[in-house]
Amino acid sequence: ATSVAEALCFAVRNSSALAFVSVVRCAALRGKRSSSVLSKLLKSVQQAERRQPAVILLDDLDQLVPSTLSLPEGGELALVMHLVHGLCDLMRDVIVARHRIVFIATAQCKDSLN
Repeated sequence: ATSVAEALCFAVRNSSALAFVSVVRCAALRGKRSSSVLSKLLKSVQQAERRQPAVILLDDLDQLVPSTLSLPEGGELALVMHLVHGLCDLMRDVIVARHRIVFIATAQCKDSLN
């Protein structure tokens, strides 16, 4: 799924008339503080807002937000839920503001994006 999504995004990026593309490599953010991850996501959204129309590719999102089948427990669960709520808030803000931004997410596990 990643290779197809990346190919689509890079085709859009290379056609300057179509859209700006921002790729967020979620695997590289794994293990970072949730505030750092949300800051990186916010910067991507802000950049996309300035360069609309835009596509934000969240590559391997399951590296940050595991599927409901493999959710951690305790403190790690609280961190994951903080990330989930932060990401949902960012997406909601984009939708409410009617920005021309599309989010595409890929995952390694087929159950992760439910």
